[in-house]
Amino acid sequence: TRRALLRERDAFFETRVTGRSEVWAAVRLVCDLIEQGELGEAQAVLEAAGCTCPSGDLWGRKGGVYDELGEKYVVPTWVVGEPPGMTDEDAEVVKETGSGDTDTGKRKDEKGKGRLLMDEMEGEGDMKVKVRLSHTAQDIIIRTRDGEEVSVLLRRIVEKAELHPLTKVKIGYLGKLLHENESLAAQGWAEGHILNVYVLE
Repeated sequence: TRRALLRERDAFFETRVTGRSEVWAAVRLVCDLIEQGELGEAQAVLEAAGCTCPSGDLWGRKGGVYDELGEKYVVPTWVVGEPPGMTDEDAEVVKETGSGDTDTGKRKDEKGKGRLLMDEMEGEGDMKVKVRLSHTAQDIIIRTRDGEEVSVLLRRIVEKAELHPLTKVKIGYLGKLLHENESLAAQGWAEGHILNVYVLE
C-alpha cells in the first residue's frame, strides 16, 4: 500500500551509514520532486547540493548521484516511483490498530560546517534557527518568531547571507521541502534542528 511504501522509504533514508547525511537529504528531496513531476526543481536542488547524476537515473547499477568528493549515492527504484502491484490503501487502514504515524524526528546531531554567522538584530524574534547554506556549507543563525511563515524566514536568510534579492532559495527538513506559507512548527520542525537551505542560483 501507499502507507507501507512511505514507511519503507523513511526506513531506507534513516538507515544510510555511508556518505554524507546532507547529501542523502538532498537525494531524498530530489526523489520526491521527480515523483511529483518537478524535474526543474529536482535538478536545481541537485546542483545546489553540489551533486551530479551523469546517467540521469538515481537507481540501478549504472545510475546514482555523485557528490563533490566522488561518493556515490544510489536509491532503489521504489524510492522514486510506485512499484507495480500496489494494493488499495483501504485494505491496510482496516488492519491498522494504531495511528500509523512514524517517528521521523530522530536524527543524529549534525556537526556544523564552515563559519557560523550570527544574526545580531535585537527584537527580531524569540527563537534562533540554525540554517546551512548549500553553496558554501556555511551556518547562519536567524532569529524568528514562533508561528511565522517560512517565507519570512527565507527573506531573512537571503538578506543575512548577502544573496541577490532575486535569488531563489528553498528549505529542506527531514527530506522534504518546507511550504513557504506555513510555520516551521506546523511542518514538524523541532527547535535546535538544523535546516538545509538550497540556494538555487
